[in-house]
Amino acid sequence: QQQQQPQQKKQQQQEGEKNAPSHVAESSDMVCSDPVTPCSFTAEPLFMQHIQANLLYRLSNRYVPATLPFLEHQRTILVDVLRRTVLHAENNSALLVGYRGSGKTLVLNRVLADLEKELAPQGQYFKVVYVNGFIHRDDLSTLRDITYQLCHDREVSKSVSIHSSFSEHLQLLLDVLQDGKLVNHTVVIVLDEFDQFARKNKQTLLYNLFDLMHSARIQMAVVGLSARMDAVEMLEKRIKSRFSHRQILLFRETSFEQLVAVLKERLTFNDDSILDPVQKDSWNSIVNELLAVPSVAQQLEFQFNLGRDLRWFFSLFSLASTRLPTVNGQEISCEVLVAAFRFAIDMLVSDPRLNLIKSVSVLELLLLISMQQLEKRNIIPYNFEMIYAEYLKFCKSGSSGSAVYSKAVAFKSFEHICDLQLATVVEGSSSSLGKEFQTVRLTVEPALLEKALKDEELQCPEAVRKWGIRWIV
Repeated sequence: QQQQQPQQKKQQQQEGEKNAPSHVAESSDMVCSDPVTPCSFTAEPLFMQHIQANLLYRLSNRYVPATLPFLEHQRTILVDVLRRTVLHAENNSALLVGYRGSGKTLVLNRVLADLEKELAPQGQYFKVVYVNGFIHRDDLSTLRDITYQLCHDREVSKSVSIHSSFSEHLQLLLDVLQDGKLVNHTVVIVLDEFDQFARKNKQTLLYNLFDLMHSARIQMAVVGLSARMDAVEMLEKRIKSRFSHRQILLFRETSFEQLVAVLKERLTFNDDSILDPVQKDSWNSIVNELLAVPSVAQQLEFQFNLGRDLRWFFSLFSLASTRLPTVNGQEISCEVLVAAFRFAIDMLVSDPRLNLIKSVSVLELLLLISMQQLEKRNIIPYNFEMIYAEYLKFCKSGSSGSAVYSKAVAFKSFEHICDLQLATVVEGSSSSLGKEFQTVRLTVEPALLEKALKDEELQCPEAVRKWGIRWIV
């Protein structure tokens, strides 16, 4: 029985490895698992410039993916609403509701692109008008912009001046909608930031737009986008009676695995946009390898748990793509992409206090280290006299690597540290005392000070760097 137990354990381990999920079985080391596709390649400058241009486009708001796997239900509802408007002259209104970055504009753009591709061969066309509640300050400017976007020739808009009243612009809009050039053409009016239009006085614009939808001579759909759940409740009673109350919610729960899948789809190329198929496969392999690196995956998951939306991650990798090498003969590998990723993280997530610490003089840095020494010995709070005494101890050790400054010069540096808010006066400290006797405390954490000392960009003597790290750690 004792001989059979080790054999049974080995069999269970082998079966467990076979049944393990794919994301666990994959190696997180920076070694390519595919023996056919190389994990690094030497790219020409023209190829890398093409990669950068495609990445910036795919990570921007202008790019509309072919499929929306996590928003397919909302896309289906909106497609059905607008299709009935275009094909059957059924005027409709809908409101897309979701937090910022949930994909409202993405769903709308995907629906409009699908409808144009589907209905254009049938001779069915529609005109899209975009207005934004943050851009248009009042109903009159909004109505004027809608009319201008519908006018195929500017001669129509010349009949009404800029100083005309709202009713005159409304009459011009009716003339444009009933013009012969717009016959059999559906007009889709997109009201971005819908709740901002509901804040306007009397909501005149919304009332007239929803009222036009009940005209038999006008074929129109109104689509609103809002980040407020109570956007419909902000409408007046007379407008609610004309609104269809069709709300499409986009408050979806995105998992970290879904985020990684979206990033992989945006960063890899599976179409013919990249001409060289061998280098394209190599690039895709390196991107998959990058997303599997433990440090990268942990940083992405940490930022995801902080509540970052998809647009933030797109901005992160857009910034990282600008650091890709375009020099002839430069080798592209996972290490290069990891370095670009770390640069982007430092740019977007860096603490502004870290830049302040790296910008101080050597004397000011020594005073900060002296304050940290006092706090580590639980001497809290402390004043300038105690800080200067700690500074003199370090200078007398003979390893400072810099001249010993007088108390007056050090006090000027101490005042500059307080002005930068790296140290602050403790509440309850007597204001009648001189500044050198008022008690202060550091406002930066030891970990942040340690990170600044370990940063190569910090220009200071090596003795000061080692002394600070030794006392902090």
